[in-house]
Amino acid sequence: MATLEAYQQKLERQQKEARNFFDAALKSVDPWHAVDSRLSLEAGVLSTGEHQIELPEEGRVWVFGIGKASAKMARCVEMKLNDRIHDGLIIVPYGTETDLEILQSFESAHPLPDSNSYACSLELVSMMKQVQPDDVVLFLLSGGASALSCIPSGDLEVRDIRETTQILLNSGATIHEINAIRRHLSEAKGGKLARHLPECNVLQLLISDVPGNALNDIGSGPMTTDPSTFNDALIILKKYQLQERVPSCVLNHLKKGRNGEIPETVKKPDQFRANIHSTIIASSDITADKAAEAAEKSGYNAKVYNPSYSGETRKIAKWIAGQAIDVLSRNTPVAKPAALIFHGESYPNVTGSGVGGRNQELALAFGLAVEGQHNISILSAGTDGVDGPTDAAGAICDSETALKARDKGLEPESFLINNDSNSFFSAMNTLVKTGPTGTNVMDLQIVLISK
Repeated sequence: MATLEAYQQKLERQQKEARNFFDAALKSVDPWHAVDSRLSLEAGVLSTGEHQIELPEEGRVWVFGIGKASAKMARCVEMKLNDRIHDGLIIVPYGTETDLEILQSFESAHPLPDSNSYACSLELVSMMKQVQPDDVVLFLLSGGASALSCIPSGDLEVRDIRETTQILLNSGATIHEINAIRRHLSEAKGGKLARHLPECNVLQLLISDVPGNALNDIGSGPMTTDPSTFNDALIILKKYQLQERVPSCVLNHLKKGRNGEIPETVKKPDQFRANIHSTIIASSDITADKAAEAAEKSGYNAKVYNPSYSGETRKIAKWIAGQAIDVLSRNTPVAKPAALIFHGESYPNVTGSGVGGRNQELALAFGLAVEGQHNISILSAGTDGVDGPTDAAGAICDSETALKARDKGLEPESFLINNDSNSFFSAMNTLVKTGPTGTNVMDLQIVLISK
């Protein structure tokens, strides 16, 4: 009995430690801190270290932003530039606290666009058209921008984009594939938003929420060239057998684009009038390193798995479980006690009628894969604090969770099959709830294995 109690106490301690490591990781990519550490204004020169722009004496400074992190980013910019800012606006999710003194803020929907996503975008375009060649633009972009800003292309309407986005999110398609389609249904994505600017200098600060940190995928690249094509978008629909599921007007639009009847997205920088300099100021790599650092300070041997992963949720869960079992049984690639840190974005294939999110589903699939293994715990959570259509960021699961569920008369496999991970972890009281964090650098998994 004493041994069993000690084992359970160890698992409980792991869960608390995992949450502490996650909180430390979140602090490392706070948007305000990210801007503060990279952006400076000295002797009239605006600099990120990587890029420098001299502010003309007669010119004005405009600040625009879209995304979950844009409010905190904009507040830091206000502090640094203060009265040098002429005007600007940001688009944020509903309910975001902005606390801005100079810039305007507008709210719209996420993860699916709504009418406000369209209205806000028109306001943004209208203000961007007021920029003059002697002005400087600071553009703040972060995750969530693809839904928060929506200007349908051609004869499409917001409801068509909304329906298509929901189908794509449930299909198992990667974020790269989803954004390739979204860029070709939009008059703002794929570099098209930047076309509203004159020949001026633009400094773009980005917080990445995509595997690989490709500029064209962050917020669907409103200020960036796009290598994908209409034909690529059609191939993706065919790959996931979605041709008959998306609205017919969307399919027809993509076919017209493939046939050259609709202009492509921006392909080359010389298609912009503006001179755009881009700097990524925060990404999942930073959160993973910070979680590892916190784990090492607590006595764990930490390993970060790079690069960021991208794949179907349950396959990623099985891969992570395999790495944990290797450590448990063979002390490789690090010895116990070990902290394995994974970062990236997975894509659930939703066929059930339950409620959940990719992090909760990943945690549940992991728990089933390590059931009966000793001293293994996982925390899987989204850094934005929102996992799917739930109020949780993710969940914590260990090698005993499935066993405890069965003792309660719950069948974890049934919850997984029905994509009902939120109901499962709510019943087990192991949901991770942070509330909206004001940042977004994909997902983080922290796996702890004790001796």
